[in-house]
Amino acid sequence: MKRFLRISIAAAARGEMRVKTGFAHRLIGVAVCLLALATAGVGQVTEAWVALYGPTQNTDEAHALAVDVSGNVYVTGQSWLGGGNEVDYATIKYDSIGNRLWVARYSGMTGGGGGAHALAVDGAGNVYVAGGSEDPGTYYDYATIKYDSNGNQLWAARYSSPGYHGDDASALVLDSAGNVYVTGSSYGGPVEYVRDYATIKYDSNGNQLWVARYNGPGNFQDYAYALGVDAAGNVYVTGRSEGAGTGPDYTTIKYDSNGNQLWLRRYNGPGNASDAAYALAVDAAGNVHVTGLSYGGGTAEDYATIKYDSNGNQLWVARYNGPGDGNDYATGLALDAASNVYVTGNSGGAGTDEDYATIKYDSNGDQLWVARYNGPRNASDIAAALAVDVAGNAYVTGVSHGTGTAYPDYATIKYDSNGNQRWVARYDSGDDHANALAVDPAGNVYVTGTNGQDWATIKYVQATTVLPSSFSLFRGLLISGHRNSLIQSDNDRLVMRPGVVFSSQEPPIQLIVNATAPNATPSRLEFSVEAHCSVPNIAQRIALYNFDTQAYETLNTSTLTTSDSTVVVVVSGNPGRFVGPNLELRSRVAYKAQGPVFVYPWFARVDQVKWTLID
Repeated sequence: MKRFLRISIAAAARGEMRVKTGFAHRLIGVAVCLLALATAGVGQVTEAWVALYGPTQNTDEAHALAVDVSGNVYVTGQSWLGGGNEVDYATIKYDSIGNRLWVARYSGMTGGGGGAHALAVDGAGNVYVAGGSEDPGTYYDYATIKYDSNGNQLWAARYSSPGYHGDDASALVLDSAGNVYVTGSSYGGPVEYVRDYATIKYDSNGNQLWVARYNGPGNFQDYAYALGVDAAGNVYVTGRSEGAGTGPDYTTIKYDSNGNQLWLRRYNGPGNASDAAYALAVDAAGNVHVTGLSYGGGTAEDYATIKYDSNGNQLWVARYNGPGDGNDYATGLALDAASNVYVTGNSGGAGTDEDYATIKYDSNGDQLWVARYNGPRNASDIAAALAVDVAGNAYVTGVSHGTGTAYPDYATIKYDSNGNQRWVARYDSGDDHANALAVDPAGNVYVTGTNGQDWATIKYVQATTVLPSSFSLFRGLLISGHRNSLIQSDNDRLVMRPGVVFSSQEPPIQLIVNATAPNATPSRLEFSVEAHCSVPNIAQRIALYNFDTQAYETLNTSTLTTSDSTVVVVVSGNPGRFVGPNLELRSRVAYKAQGPVFVYPWFARVDQVKWTLID
């Protein structure tokens, strides 16, 4: 059996990328799914697996998704079970190749009735979900649940407002101490449809530490949709709150770690009508960013993105009215390391119905680019979720109408940091609606939602594998093998013995391997070597040619074993320095005794060399 050793130079890199293609499963058998991949620019994306879940023939829908550092995937939402008319929470953990590890269902106080809307995973692999759940005495409550890494329920915390009316949690976050925060809408009385924000903090054992409620000046419908926490434990909530003569307004609140309100900011758009914030993000400096929809009067509903400083001072407002001068509303928001702001949602086009519209602003609120996507049917396309990777690439997913079917598809899109569309991946399996998206440090993309009947969770792999085009020996003697020996992981190996060197510091075997990159600007680059040696105490030194400095850059030195092992080097910094002006890739793999060798000559046997690039 081969042993895999991954050397991570980049701090963000975690785990080992292994891809299993063509894999789909569900609770009651294997489903056949259709996936259409359309490429734009030079980007490439491949479906690694599709996992379906649906115990019955009713409509099950996943609402939230997370990925841990090992590549395990967690999904939660609502699911029917049995012959009743009620739905449960269902939470699933998949491993990195799409095998379902466990399913945890929660039926609440009535044996059904409810659904989870939010999910988070801590560093120990504990899973937290929140949503709304029926109770025969209180009608509908917040229900927040913690599971351990094996899916065992550790606790369930319920919250009910006074009175027999509905409470529904919409968002959940964790802090570094393991405290859990949830927010949503809660009955506020005295009439049935009055709702307040209700934000709750639990400790890691599920004990309620505080509840902070907010009733807006209109004393009507106040719904909290998004939640964040900073490094000091301050809590930020946003949503929509009824104003006094202003209709619903954005309402953003900051609480300290004890639940005391520090400030509250309302935003009433220029049309003095409906304004609702749906997404929130907090940067390292405590600045708060919110986005949603805001009525602009003659421009109908527009995106409105706002940045507040840590004291609640409004730094800027950026509004966006699409070319159709119709309804535009933002549903997703993310920040990159430079505090650039990305928002997405749907926007009326000029003759294109509704389109995805994704915007990047700099930290001062200046618009850097707008990228619009109109699906192949020229019908309604609605973005639901957004994520940004460490290189500033933006990923968007949602609902898009394709051709040949009356039902919509998932449509997942990647834009580079300049707003260029790199690829589009469409998933057509029925009445498909994507609700959530995540990107891991290796650049794998995960999407979940519903295909109209089952949960449909997809993993996409962006990596392009590049194999050797030629090789040469700078030092050493070739005993057997050829270029094809370096291409596949098998028993056909390139076998070399030491050659003559003029310094004891110089490795007596130096293998030069060349290849051609698919593009000049990868966002991530890995280089791997599978090899073994005939004797112990042989060092393997991996270097890539830096075309900026015109010199080899040593990235890893390790001790070779006497059976096949694979070393994977993840390049830190700008990987483009290892791609030449004509897309050349060049590597040097050297072997040298680092201790006593009692058998001579010894042999280095290389089975496979490859580059893995993410656009």
